[in-house]
Amino acid sequence: MTQQETPERLTREEKKARTRAQLIDAAATVFARRGFVAASLDEVAEEAGLTKGAVYSNFDSKDDLFQAVMDDRLNEPMLHVADDILGSTDSFQEQAMKGARAFTDAVERERDVYLLGIEFDVYVARHPEYAAQFFRSASTGFSFESSRCSSLSRIST
Repeated sequence: MTQQETPERLTREEKKARTRAQLIDAAATVFARRGFVAASLDEVAEEAGLTKGAVYSNFDSKDDLFQAVMDDRLNEPMLHVADDILGSTDSFQEQAMKGARAFTDAVERERDVYLLGIEFDVYVARHPEYAAQFFRSASTGFSFESSRCSSLSRIST
C-alpha cells in the first residue's frame, strides 16, 4: 500500500497572502488591458477567479489596489536597486548611471505598469483632492507615485 501525499495546509495568513498576490496579478492584467479609469473591481475579481468580496477584504478601494500593483511591480524592485546602489563604493556618477539603467530596465520590463502610472498621474491631476489623500497614504515610504502626486497636487491646486 502506498501512502498518498496530502497537500500542505496553508495558514490563514498564507491563504490571505496568496489571495492578495492573485488579486495584484489580476489587477495588473486588467489595468493594462482596460486602463485604470475604465477597469472595474468586478473585472479584477473575475480575472483572479475570486469574488468581489475577496477584493474588498484585501484592499480598501480600486486606488488602494492600484497602489499595490505599482508597489509590487515598480516601487519595491526599485527600492532594492536603490539600496544596492547606495551601498556601493561607486562614484556618484557611476551610481547615477546604474540607477538610470535600472530604471530603464524596470520600465521596459513593466511597460504596461509604467504606462498605468502615467495614466494615474492624469487622474490625480484631474482630481486634486485625491492627490493630497494619496500622498499622505503613500508617504510612509518612497514611491514613484507619491513623489509624482506631491508634484501634481502643487500643480493642480
